[in-house]
Amino acid sequence: MLAVSQGKLVALTTPYGRRGWFYEAWEHGGPEWERIMVEANACPRISLEFLAEQENLLGPWQYRQEYQCEFVDDTEQFFSTELIERALVEMEPLWT
Repeated sequence: MLAVSQGKLVALTTPYGRRGWFYEAWEHGGPEWERIMVEANACPRISLEFLAEQENLLGPWQYRQEYQCEFVDDTEQFFSTELIERALVEMEPLWT
């Protein structure tokens, strides 16, 4: 569809974990992707009282995704993404 129309893809969403095409495009999509992030507390139409209520209602994990635009680990992950990435480093072979 975009190839024929020479159109643009606009993706408007909040993060939902460190997975999926949106995460990959945001983190690793390259310079052809324009990224604009606006946290809820920067929007003058959303009161700080409302945000405090939402954080209390949703909890910190879901609040950070929905209102602070953070890609956070899934609550069901046993190991954090950071820990896994630190373990997966390229090394020289121990023998040749």
